[in-house]
Amino acid sequence: MKSIDFYFFGKVKNKAFAELEKEYHKKVTHFVSSQIKILKDSKDSDPRLKQSKDTDLLYSQIQPQDLLIVLDERGQNYDSVSFSKKLTEWQEQYQRVIFSVGGAFGFDQDALKQKKPQNQVVLRLSGMTMPHELARVVLLEQTYRALSIAQGQKYHHE
Repeated sequence: MKSIDFYFFGKVKNKAFAELEKEYHKKVTHFVSSQIKILKDSKDSDPRLKQSKDTDLLYSQIQPQDLLIVLDERGQNYDSVSFSKKLTEWQEQYQRVIFSVGGAFGFDQDALKQKKPQNQVVLRLSGMTMPHELARVVLLEQTYRALSIAQGQKYHHE
């Protein structure tokens, strides 16, 4: 069964974000099989070492038939309708689409470039920086929006 999964680093500390994350993930599951997997982020105090270890952990979770979509401010930007079309394409091409939001320091950029498999996309939610807990909620809401657009639901207004 095809799925859209979310790999997040660390637990959400803010209860409001945690509730929104749960709410939008539940809405996503109305359209597709989905799970949220919480990966234990590195506790290193050196941000570069932390990024490297988190990136290595993420890659250890990915299978060759998966599409990995890493969120990063340097990635491709889509509007909601374009994202919906792209997500539909990805779902048709891959058994599992995995979105990942890193911890507070993100991912190791060199490792992303060096280890970049053919089945990897770097996605940008916004040109503005936001806390990773908020990015998780925005990603889930936009995924729900994209799925509802693809299904012709009335959630999105143009």
